[in-house]
Amino acid sequence: MQGVVTAAVSLIHELAVKYPDEYKGSVSLSVSRLSRVCMLQLMNLCLRRIIIMIIIIIIIHTFIVCLLLDKYMGAVQISHLAAT
Repeated sequence: MQGVVTAAVSLIHELAVKYPDEYKGSVSLSVSRLSRVCMLQLMNLCLRRIIIMIIIIIIIHTFIVCLLLDKYMGAVQISHLAAT
């Protein structure tokens, strides 16, 4: 993404320098749209990271619950055997 942004900014800059009258109004619009695209990409990246972290938390939680259930079931079996 960084290379695309750099290329776009370079093109906007070159056009604005070479043809200032023709591209005077277009520069701010171009920069605004480019900024929006970058923000959306950043938000998507952040959302993906959050989703991955949530999945990892769910996996760890499930693992812990399974360990606790296994330990509890083992304790129940031992007490059941001791009672008989």
